[in-house]
Amino acid sequence: MGKPAISIILLLALTLAANAQPETTAGGLPVEYLSPLPTPKDGQAPAMKVTELNPNTRRFQVVFSRGDEAIQGLKEFADRNNLTLAHLTAFGALQSASISWFEADKRVYKTIRLKEMMEVTSFTGSIIKNPATGVRTVHVHGSVALYRNGTVYAGHITDAVIGPTMQVYVDDSVPFTATSLPPAH
Repeated sequence: MGKPAISIILLLALTLAANAQPETTAGGLPVEYLSPLPTPKDGQAPAMKVTELNPNTRRFQVVFSRGDEAIQGLKEFADRNNLTLAHLTAFGALQSASISWFEADKRVYKTIRLKEMMEVTSFTGSIIKNPATGVRTVHVHGSVALYRNGTVYAGHITDAVIGPTMQVYVDDSVPFTATSLPPAH
């Protein structure tokens, strides 16, 4: 193929690239955007099964505000409300957080400290009261996405300072004891 043919092909390719329009949605937005978010439809999980695990559950909504420290706040909330066996989930935004993961070969936790605005993309954990000592432990796993570029970090969340707000939903179950179990047959 001669130089004129290569030049024509190159010119054609550049012209096509310059005139290419990004793929857009019906609303004119680029396809990687949604506005509004799709509404879930009923009947999409026909095989779903639901079991009530414990009818003796207390449910709380805990709302944190800018500057509050979530892990310490949850510990204080658990102590004040005598939580014994709780599960929690949350959503919101943070201005700083420490996220850790276990390095098995060193038998220590590696920690990254983030000090910028981030979205909480997952926040789930437990609050357990040790029956022998009475001490409550808050144990949270989660992930955050930085506002700046969407980079996600995940692991144990060991401290979390709230950005604008964070809502935590806590379910505390009355633990079953040998005296509260039905008699064996």
